[in-house]
Amino acid sequence: LSDTQILVENVSANQSDAFRDLVTQNFPDWDVAPAPGEASGYVLTISPSAIAAINTQTMTQSVETIGRRIDQLGLTEPVVALYGRGDNEIIVELPGESDPTRAKAVIQAGGQLELAKVEDPTPYGSEAEALAAHGGVLSGWSKEARIDAGALLTQKCDILVPAAVERVITGDNAGKLACRILAEGANGPTTPEADKILDQRREIFVIPDILCNSGGVVVSYFEWVQDLQQLFWTEHEVIDRLERLLEMAFQQVIKRAAAEKISHRTAAMAIGVEKVRAGKRLRGLFP
Repeated sequence: LSDTQILVENVSANQSDAFRDLVTQNFPDWDVAPAPGEASGYVLTISPSAIAAINTQTMTQSVETIGRRIDQLGLTEPVVALYGRGDNEIIVELPGESDPTRAKAVIQAGGQLELAKVEDPTPYGSEAEALAAHGGVLSGWSKEARIDAGALLTQKCDILVPAAVERVITGDNAGKLACRILAEGANGPTTPEADKILDQRREIFVIPDILCNSGGVVVSYFEWVQDLQQLFWTEHEVIDRLERLLEMAFQQVIKRAAAEKISHRTAAMAIGVEKVRAGKRLRGLFP
């Protein structure tokens, strides 16, 4: 009938009470009334309070979504909030953003929703039952995406991120890697033997662990600095400072590697050792 009303037809007289109870119990926000001119029809109308709640939830989610999108712009303290003149307007303030076309493109960017049917292939009713049946190991819980751990590393991909344990890229599999970028999220995922092989495979862009996973340590340093100063930053300030430091470090490594014709790992380690050496010379052996 409309955005707020639904017509239900062919409800027999002996089913009318059960139908009303069904709607009342499962859809308390909908009012039930006989349909005009329909002997066996009912009109379901959503209540104004439910409409208001849906609008509020929608606007709140929209504010959160826009906020996440403008984080990509790397601005300090942007403002995204409901606009006071109505219940369907949002105000966005982007201090320091001089390109409104770019800002609009980021805010209006759409997402793609992919739906897939997932069937539970296991006979167990819960994870706890599966654990008990398999001695605390969930191997075999699902048959989807089952692959040997070693074979997984050599699959063709754009970016390979070993992010769990060390020494998984070895002399045996380094020559078989089929990625374009190797981003070392874990500490020491590549053995020295593998590193020699990767140094000869210039088609693979290696982001060494000392650079790739340094963000957590950098933010820990930020926390220490804030505690000392008793001056605490906003989330946007932390992210902005982190991005600028990581970008600077990345560029230093790339330039050093290109200038001296050395690997990214060697360049990163050299820069790190030089900074420590310079600090020791400046402060002495004991602070």
